[in-house]
Amino acid sequence: MKTWQILVKAVRFVPWLWVGNLVGITILFLSFQAAGLMTREFFNLMTGEAPARFGYWMIIAILVAGGLSRIFGIVFMVATNIPLMYRIATLLQKNILSRILSLPGAKALDQSPGEAISRFRGHVDAIRGFSLSFNDLIGGLIQGVIALVVMFMIDARIAVLCMLPIMAVMFLVYYVRSRVEALSRAARKAAGIVTGLLVNCLAPFRQ
Repeated sequence: MKTWQILVKAVRFVPWLWVGNLVGITILFLSFQAAGLMTREFFNLMTGEAPARFGYWMIIAILVAGGLSRIFGIVFMVATNIPLMYRIATLLQKNILSRILSLPGAKALDQSPGEAISRFRGHVDAIRGFSLSFNDLIGGLIQGVIALVVMFMIDARIAVLCMLPIMAVMFLVYYVRSRVEALSRAARKAAGIVTGLLVNCLAPFRQ
């Protein structure tokens, strides 16, 4: 099963928690835009060098609304982060255990006990964390698009210059991604070996 298929099935298990978390993250990210935009309007109003769209009281009201939106987004995130992660983790661990118990005893595990325990722990943590990271990605993309539109409206040349370092970092991350994935697989394999060693070392004490 591909990663996106696992993500879709996990989200379908807790759709409202996932949507609530996405809404909270998006509102939190967008609330940071209010301060920057209102700062621009304030200086336009003070200097008179550019037309100001709002008066002083409207700027204050929008800043307050941005602060309240930030609080609302944080509350939504706090209320949904833990339930979302642990419900997805519980579903995955339940399904893994059910699959193991449904197989014949001689074929229940084709790997070492240590690696099986590592899958219950490390792999499940990675998948449940990915659901939140995906929401961060969506919220960040929405914020980034709006920020770029505003920057291009102010000065296109400065906007392009600001984008160049970001694009360089993106290409660098893409370039080293394969190395990171290889190290991650090696770390999970090593964790399984260590866990299996501990299980074997503790086996005499359980008898």
